Amino acid sequence: YDRPAYSFQTLIGRTERPSLAVFKAGKLMSFIDHFQSTGYESGADTVGKRRRLEFQHPTSSSSSSWGGGRPTQKGFQESQKKALRWQSYTNFARMNCYERHHKLMEDYIKYYGGKMEDLAKQKPPKDVISDFDLLKEAYRFLPEPGDLDDTSYEKRMAKKYYDKLYKEYCVGYLKHFKEGKIGMRWRTESEVVRGKGQFVCGNNSCDHTEDLKS
Repeated sequence: YDRPAYSFQTLIGRTERPSLAVFKAGKLMSFIDHFQSTGYESGADTVGKRRRLEFQHPTSSSSSSWGGGRPTQKGFQESQKKALRWQSYTNFARMNCYERHHKLMEDYIKYYGGKMEDLAKQKPPKDVISDFDLLKEAYRFLPEPGDLDDTSYEKRMAKKYYDKLYKEYCVGYLKHFKEGKIGMRWRTESEVVRGKGQFVCGNNSCDHTEDLKS
């Protein structure tokens, strides 16, 4: 709503003490002159202006990627690109050999030219086997001497995987031990560092560290 504009005479007439009215009127006029000369900005305008200045000219506290300040525009773009690259890598790693071939050929035609119809005519093979499927088929927990030769791609991949394992202690699965079924596997790197199977119980679901027996 619009406030009524009181003149100097009105303020004098509304009070019984003219000297006090003159003082209040003079103070009001000086207050108005101050904002007319310096300009007025609301709290929201001040905050918005400060944020724009920090975004355009970031300080050391706001440009830190690890501190509590706001990230800069460049830092945000780099983080976004990194996340997109990681997403593309994980999606590509989950594909089998045929899906990777189809994806690469599709990108080649898209960026370098070609007929997409030729790629669409190509029919996928009936049984597409991934590297993980080959590894599961060829891997043995305790391989025989002839299982780790280099006569085939599957055996070479299984040998490469087997050589990376830590084979001093193993981790056991005893959920179905009453049925005479026990599962075992070699430890991962994090389990070797943690001492799983050596200083920590070798059962996969047990973390006891006292009264261990082997």
